[in-house]
Amino acid sequence: MTTPSTILVVEDEPAIRTLYVRMLTEAGFQVQAVANGLEGLQEALAVPFDLILTNSRMPLLNGNEMVAAIRRQQPAQKILHVSGSHGMTSQPGHLPADVPTLFKPFGPDELVDAVHRLLGGQPLP
Repeated sequence: MTTPSTILVVEDEPAIRTLYVRMLTEAGFQVQAVANGLEGLQEALAVPFDLILTNSRMPLLNGNEMVAAIRRQQPAQKILHVSGSHGMTSQPGHLPADVPTLFKPFGPDELVDAVHRLLGGQPLP
């Protein structure tokens, strides 16, 4: 029996955070969730996660700043960015090129598929 992959969900909107946790838990992942980028950074540096799911706009530390700080310590950390804004990732100084973005709206199957692809090492289309 294999151990489920661990995912850290970093999302400031409680309803969306709960939704992501439910979708990923129902897909068989072990999920932990936090409410802002600072908590996300602290958890990511304290506990090894197979994948971190985050958005950009959050209090205390935004997703882009959190990702940059994590990557300084853990350059190979797998991260999936979710966004409702198609222009966010193309701006200079934001997310590294190897952090894929899943654009809202998306359903549970799309989220789970994106996570599986990242964990399996396959690039997202």
